[in-house]
Amino acid sequence: PAVQLRCGGLRFADGYGEKFFKLRYQTGDILYVRETFRPLSDHPAAGVEYAADWSPKYFENSKEPNCCNRGKWIPSIHMPKQATRIWLKVTDVRVERLNEITNEQILKEGTSKDAINRLIGQMPEKTEEYIRIAYLTVWSWIWNDTIKIAGIERYGREANPWVWVIEFKRCGRPES
Repeated sequence: PAVQLRCGGLRFADGYGEKFFKLRYQTGDILYVRETFRPLSDHPAAGVEYAADWSPKYFENSKEPNCCNRGKWIPSIHMPKQATRIWLKVTDVRVERLNEITNEQILKEGTSKDAINRLIGQMPEKTEEYIRIAYLTVWSWIWNDTIKIAGIERYGREANPWVWVIEFKRCGRPES
């Protein structure tokens, strides 16, 4: 396959044809993270509570709501920007093969260090090669779990597809 980064996008050609993919994010973009939430009262403008840790966020000019009137949990896709508490600044966007991921990046993806260490403990030796295999094995369980069965041959870890790598750091809410 041939891959070229060009003018805010990626030209990709493989056995399935040639396509142009537009970059969705660029370095410097600020993103907000949506979370499952619920209104703190019958008045959604009062504030929200986050499902991840049950912490409340009160909006400006609102009084603490009656805790007995909390609403139903609302999926993250419906979270308004006003309710966001996590902001991310894009620091790098690039394309690479999936298996080029480093051990450090595998951990940043949320892979369990305990699972990796358990697998390393079962290896015949603790060489760099076996440690790398342990990281990639645990990572592949997570990666392949996100792929439909019909797509595993083309997009699974063994296929080593081209992927977007979007790196970011946490930042504060941008000024309006």
